[in-house]
Parts: sequence; structure tokens; C-alpha cells
Amino acid sequence: LSLSLSAQVCVCVSSSAGPKEMTTEAAVTSQEEYLNRMRALLEEACNTHHKTIECHQLGEFYQTVDRAFDKSAKIYHQLCDERQHGPSCFNLATQYLMAARRPADAFRYFRLSCSLGNSAGCNNAGMMLKTGQGTEKNISEAAKMFESACERGMAQGCFNMHILYLQGQGVEVNKAKAFDFAAKACELGHKWACVNAARMTTIGDGVPVDLQKAEAFKKRAQELS
Repeated sequence: LSLSLSAQVCVCVSSSAGPKEMTTEAAVTSQEEYLNRMRALLEEACNTHHKTIECHQLGEFYQTVDRAFDKSAKIYHQLCDERQHGPSCFNLATQYLMAARRPADAFRYFRLSCSLGNSAGCNNAGMMLKTGQGTEKNISEAAKMFESACERGMAQGCFNMHILYLQGQGVEVNKAKAFDFAAKACELGHKWACVNAARMTTIGDGVPVDLQKAEAFKKRAQELS
């Protein structure tokens, strides 16, 4: 849910201020009116017409604008548990992790969001498996989650697989696979994956020396800086 909250505020210091200039109080009132209209529209679309996207956006509104976590959790639960809406499962997991401090529930819903195609859910479930937060530590299972995130186009998931193959965590050390994941993460926009891929092709670490490729990876890293 994208909301434009940056109201233009003019704090007037001259008694000759023109009628078009907005005071701070008026700006705040205008912003509140806008948010109230937005809330009402989303509530009608969700509660009356039962539209999934608008219900999800209403959950985000309750969570981020109103800070009404009970309301947002109720919506996310309905969308996730009843409609299998991956983004809502992910938001519910995030809320459990950050606001409710319930890591076990967070892990369960990150993993569910992953099964519903949410790449960030896969990556977060992988991180929790890797560290043992909210679940038993299992780096082999973490690798599966990271790979799923990578397959769904998430650069961080690919980079995490790159690190696991470099260090032999949960998988056998395999520099060639480590390079492949770094190259893919680089392509997807991960700066440090580009840096690592450039190094590997410069010194021949697990792959043949290829200075032309190394320069291409360096250039990509610079573009992402």
C-alpha cells in the first residue's frame, strides 16, 4: 500500500501571508482527512466486496498507519489461512516476528508464504532455520529455503546459497556452484555477489580465470553502488 504522506507545509512568519499558503495545522488536518478517506475506501472494498488485494492493503494500513496490530493480524489470518494469499502470510509472519515477538509463529508463516510462492518468505524462513530462531537449527533445510528464494528471483536467496557453497554449510563445498549462485545474484542486483564473482573469475577460484568476465562483474558492482 503506497500512501503519499508528505504534505506540503508552510509555516508562515509574516502577517502578509497569502490565502493560498497552508499552515501546519491545516496541513495536518488535510493529511488526516486523506487517511480517513483512504481507510474508508479500503474498508468498504474489503468488508463489503471482499476483495483480496484491497483487504491485504487494509491490513497494511492498519499495521503501518494506524499501528492497530490486532486488526491487521485478523485480516492477514483470514487472507492467509482461508484464501492462501502468500503476501498476507508474509506480512503476518513479519508482524509476529517484529511486533508480537513470537518467532515460532513467524517461522511457520514465513514457511507457508514460501510454499505459496513468496520469495522473501523463503529467504526469511531460511535465515531462521540457519540461526535456529523460532525453530530448530537446520542448515540443510535452510539451504532448500534459500534455493527456493533464488529460483523465485530473489537476489539475497541466491547470495545466501553462494555463501553456503563457499563455506560448506549444510552442503558440500563446491566453488563452481558458489560461483553460479554469485553470478545469478549479481544479475538480480546484489552488489556483493558481483564483487565475489569478479574475484573468483580474476584469480580462478573454482572457475577458470576470465578477466573479461571479471571486468563485467566489476562494472555491474559499480552500477549497483
